[in-house]
Amino acid sequence: YVALQNLRKLDKKKERLSEIRKRYNFVFDLNNTSDHLYRISIDNRDEVKTHLKSNEITTGIHYQCLHLHPLFSSGVTGLRQSEKEQERTLSLPFHEGLSDAEVERVIEVIV
Repeated sequence: YVALQNLRKLDKKKERLSEIRKRYNFVFDLNNTSDHLYRISIDNRDEVKTHLKSNEITTGIHYQCLHLHPLFSSGVTGLRQSEKEQERTLSLPFHEGLSDAEVERVIEVIV
């Protein structure tokens, strides 16, 4: 029953995510296409994350180099681009429940 109810809302959910993604893409000059996460790459990620948190905006870190993860580590080193992205990637609030005002607030606090 729950799955069926959620399936009925899928088109509306995807439409709202598309609206949010388009706004973020425009402001941040990106071309993200995901319906799951909205990630940005930023030099001072930890400072921005702290700044957003102090403004009651929750973010996430959703990228870890697999070659550095203990479960997958194979001794590979020197994958500089992956390691750089691990330090720069930040996931912004991105779900169909965000209002236009909340999206604009995220943007204002970052910009």
